[in-house]
Amino acid sequence: CTGCRYCTIYCPIGMLIPDIFSLYNELNRYTAEGWKIKPVYESLTQKSGKASLCISCGRCCQHCPQKLAIPGFLKRAAEALEK
Repeated sequence: CTGCRYCTIYCPIGMLIPDIFSLYNELNRYTAEGWKIKPVYESLTQKSGKASLCISCGRCCQHCPQKLAIPGFLKRAAEALEK
């Protein structure tokens, strides 16, 4: 994800997908820092919706210049950030 935010424009939930991916990446890099990263995720998603709310409509994928399988990555992010 390059953070272009094209996906967020078309997300019916208004999810901040690049921000969620960024936090997910940070958690993967610094697993011991989850106690700091997860509260940031909780705060972020109060305004825009959690990764687990993705309905897999695919609108985000249609507009992603990187052609990422965003719903699949959001599922992984939810599993990591919401446990």
